[in-house]
Amino acid sequence: MEDYLMMFKTTIEFLKKNNVKYEYMKFSSGAIMLDVWSNKKFYVFQFEPNQIGFSEVDENVGFDTIPDKILLNSDMLRLVLFKILYFVLQTLIHFYKNKNACEIIFFYR
Repeated sequence: MEDYLMMFKTTIEFLKKNNVKYEYMKFSSGAIMLDVWSNKKFYVFQFEPNQIGFSEVDENVGFDTIPDKILLNSDMLRLVLFKILYFVLQTLIHFYKNKNACEIIFFYR
């Protein structure tokens, strides 16, 4: 497993850069619980020394401490973050199409 603290830091930088709302709590065990709100959806990341857990929480599913998915490396984490951002971009594109805008260009560095 890669350094979970570095992966957490990279995740926070990504969320800030893309203006995604989040909150986190660090525990004495070393675990970090990261709550993310994006496009009317709620996601929870659990950063722990041996794994990163991920759950999408909605009104039909109760949340518990067991994650829906285990992310084994930074590539898997990156895919989940891009998926969250993709839904935000879809909403923006839909909004601007309804406003008769001709195009939206998104750059990610």
